[in-house]
Amino acid sequence: MIHRHFIAPVLVAAMLAGCTDGCENVVLERARAPFGNADAVAFERNCGATTGYSTQVSIVDRDDAPTDAGNILIASGRSFAEDSNRPTVSLEWLGSEQLSVRYDASLAILSHHDRYGRTIISLTPMSGN
Repeated sequence: MIHRHFIAPVLVAAMLAGCTDGCENVVLERARAPFGNADAVAFERNCGATTGYSTQVSIVDRDDAPTDAGNILIASGRSFAEDSNRPTVSLEWLGSEQLSVRYDASLAILSHHDRYGRTIISLTPMSGN
């Protein structure tokens, strides 16, 4: 005889296991904010065989890893230029509320934001030279 105390936790665990979006985020670069509890994180996101890799940027709580899509930048393409080991995104805090995001001009920008909370974001394409 199966007890009800056993069934409920098993059902809850099964439901929670299905709550992921199936994507994997690999952190490439982390830039710590000069003040406060935030990091800017560049990462490569892979959501499986039916989608390509994307390079993304998020502001997260200090030392956290991004768990969702980028909240600052989403660009199609790999995180490193195909002809070199040069990263396609570079992060630099210019002050406690200003973040510079430089990205390879060959990336196709799908989504970006100029602000995140009180932080002003400057996006600048960089050439491959």
